[in-house]
Amino acid sequence: TNGCPQDKVAVAWLAQVQREAAVKALREAADNMDARANKNELIALADRWEGYYTGVRSSILNESSALRARADWMETEKLLLD
Repeated sequence: TNGCPQDKVAVAWLAQVQREAAVKALREAADNMDARANKNELIALADRWEGYYTGVRSSILNESSALRARADWMETEKLLLD
């Protein structure tokens, strides 16, 4: 940038676009993880092999929840990406 006022606007706009793209990617990843955790086969295995697959399913759902929390934080805090 060369320091003109338009540069500041462009940098702010780019940061916003990058933030929105990152938030969207986090939410899509969380949706995919939830879909995988809630497949009938995994639920059936969780019922059959209680401990192991219940733990796997729980872990997937915890991770997707963490991704959603990160996306929420990024939106709220207007996190600047490098």
